[in-house]
Amino acid sequence: MKLKEIFYKAAHIIAGYIAGAIVWLSPTASCIITLLFLIYELVEKYTIKDMGYPEIRQYTIGYIAGTLTGILYVY
Repeated sequence: MKLKEIFYKAAHIIAGYIAGAIVWLSPTASCIITLLFLIYELVEKYTIKDMGYPEIRQYTIGYIAGTLTGILYVY
């Protein structure tokens, strides 16, 4: 696996983590970040014929981890 691929995977996971972590502070901001990410992936899929599903999965993994961290922080 190339360094570039690792960076992209990490970026998707980190973006999801941030969106999940702030869901407790601002649910609206979390929804906006998630919607912008999904729109970006759809545009990327139709523009460069990219498979967005692995990237959405990486984002979701980060989102779940961020949400769980937020739950532990709040409670």
